[in-house]
Amino acid sequence: MGVMIKQRASERSARGRPAFAPDLLALVICFGAAAEASDALATPDGLLRPAGFELDGPTQTYGTDERTLQDGSIFDYMDGAGVAYLEHGFQRLSHTSLKNAAGHRIVVDSFEFSSPEQAQAAFADEAICPAGYVALEVRGSQCKVYNFSPDYVLCFAAGNRMVSIRTNNDEHARAVRELASGLLMER
Repeated sequence: MGVMIKQRASERSARGRPAFAPDLLALVICFGAAAEASDALATPDGLLRPAGFELDGPTQTYGTDERTLQDGSIFDYMDGAGVAYLEHGFQRLSHTSLKNAAGHRIVVDSFEFSSPEQAQAAFADEAICPAGYVALEVRGSQCKVYNFSPDYVLCFAAGNRMVSIRTNNDEHARAVRELASGLLMER
């Protein structure tokens, strides 16, 4: 099963490579060879997601204490743990949650930093991505996978972002890996 990402041309970086959309809803994530694949669900917001999963509310955005965004600061999302992210030049968090009828969730957290080097430093920081992970390469990028059954978490850094995709049911681990593959496809 493949994953493709499409972005508006206005969201390309200065070097012409795709940039991650700030709210993740501008991404079109396609499971299978085409948007009409039977195991994907197209919706009016343009986001295709794993079969059976729907958005669980709007994407939330969090900034720094000095520059709060729509939903507040990083501390409104993760209390004191936000300090480690701020130490690496954190600028913005986009939090998107999907939920299926059984109550299982897939959550995508995209942390934006001031530079790619700072995103890589955050990814390497054990206060953010602790030891005990399984290394996984996805589209040439190093990922860290944590399987704390039933939770499954995959983290990676790309450009000036560090992304965490997690589910509360490890039966959806494949969908998490597919989302990571799609986000890394055209970096």
